[in-house]
Amino acid sequence: MENLQLKGEKSFGKTRVKVNVQVILFEEDDIWYAYLPALDINGYGNNEEEAKESLKIAIDEFIRYTLNKNTFYDELKRLGWIIKKSKKTLIAPKISDLINENQELKEIVDSRRYKSDGYQVRVPVLA
Repeated sequence: MENLQLKGEKSFGKTRVKVNVQVILFEEDDIWYAYLPALDINGYGNNEEEAKESLKIAIDEFIRYTLNKNTFYDELKRLGWIIKKSKKTLIAPKISDLINENQELKEIVDSRRYKSDGYQVRVPVLA
């Protein structure tokens, strides 16, 4: 299976952790989508590479916006993440749990051809 990891890093804080999540890549109506269910974010483009690049931008904007609004941990919790601040640990929700709770993801998995692979997101840990 093709490695769908996206690379690139922006500075959003001094302390950062790597979190393993799943990314799903699929095509619909001649548009490619890269969907990150753990953050409920997607990117899109005319081909797989454009979709992956668009997803990187969307992740950066999600992190930047939620940090700016001081809602980063609240959003992660809303999305089903487990957060242990004292240990600086962030645990993404399991893909199986997301499929049961996210109708869009369930439809993708049940009715579309897609690629899926592990993915590392670097997220800041706030003091």
